Amino acid sequence: MNSEIKVTQTYKPSQYEEDLDPEKAIIARLLAGSLDILILLALKNIINIFSYKFELLVIPAYYLFCLVRNSTTVGGIIFGIKIVEKSSKRTNINVKHSLIRSLVVSSVTALTYYSFIKLDGMYHYIIPAMIVIVYVNPIFFTKNRLTLHDYASFSKVIKFKIKSKTLLKRAVLILFSSILVVASFFLLDSKCKQSVEDKDFAGESALITQLCASTTHANYSEDEYYKLGISFLKKRKGRTATRFLEKAALAGNKKANILLIQSYAMSNKFGKAEKQAKKLIKDLAAPLIMSNMFMQRYERNNDPKYIYKAYIYLNLYYLSYSNISVRNSAMSWSEQKDLLKDYYPVAKKYIALAEETLSVEKIQEAQSEGMSILFGIN
Repeated sequence: MNSEIKVTQTYKPSQYEEDLDPEKAIIARLLAGSLDILILLALKNIINIFSYKFELLVIPAYYLFCLVRNSTTVGGIIFGIKIVEKSSKRTNINVKHSLIRSLVVSSVTALTYYSFIKLDGMYHYIIPAMIVIVYVNPIFFTKNRLTLHDYASFSKVIKFKIKSKTLLKRAVLILFSSILVVASFFLLDSKCKQSVEDKDFAGESALITQLCASTTHANYSEDEYYKLGISFLKKRKGRTATRFLEKAALAGNKKANILLIQSYAMSNKFGKAEKQAKKLIKDLAAPLIMSNMFMQRYERNNDPKYIYKAYIYLNLYYLSYSNISVRNSAMSWSEQKDLLKDYYPVAKKYIALAEETLSVEKIQEAQSEGMSILFGIN
């Protein structure tokens, strides 16, 4: 009776498994990882066409789905490796350990990728290379050729000989499709760059505009990031404009820092818009943009809180206005430079309207808050 139970509990490998030494999996493991990165890049490009909200979830979702379904990834199927529990010879990795392994691999992959696209100069290459070397290095020296995600998930990688032609065909089809997607987006990057250089980006079709928005992983120059941000701002695509302007600002573009106030507001991120404005409040453009934004909201909603907020920044603009402040503003070197002077009579009109609407106490409170912002008092 006991012997029968033991037999029924013995693990039966699937049709495509054949246990081989982990040492023979090293090269295949590195090659498979490269293919998986290519597939992830294709998935990220596709998702970015529609939204950037979930781009960080692509990596763990891909690994978790593949590991739970086949105990390996698409790259693993093509190069003949699979992940098994370290405590057993052939038992497929369980769901809990699949989740842990996916999160660790995802964290390192995301760190490497974002280091590559965020850093400049030699660090653009050195830091990602160091992360990869430090992370991969243990598989050449440890017992069973393990690295961080192997230890964390109590699993190991083995070679296997695949016998399922359907599974292999699907993996090859996914890889081929990913190559086409990545190649297409590479060509799209070139088109977007050319559009920026030719200064005709604003004339592109809606489809090209949307597709170009998904290429923000590409490395553009500071000026190109700024021009792309301006183009999307004109099209009233605040979220996309923000992504380009943030990169331009990170590279030191002062005009981009100012326009970020506008793009945050356009994206309904009013808290971020106000925080950005407070950082740049001594630039005349900052109170201009903020007061105009709150006045527009007041005219739409007729809510006193908006004219109160507008009054704070109207006063700051009015008090700061001079020929010197106009010249020193980052906006004075942009296409919108005339707004700095043209807004002055408009501000006077808005101030009069606000003072007619608000009580004396609210006016004094707004003036006091404005001074606190100007002198950086929290």
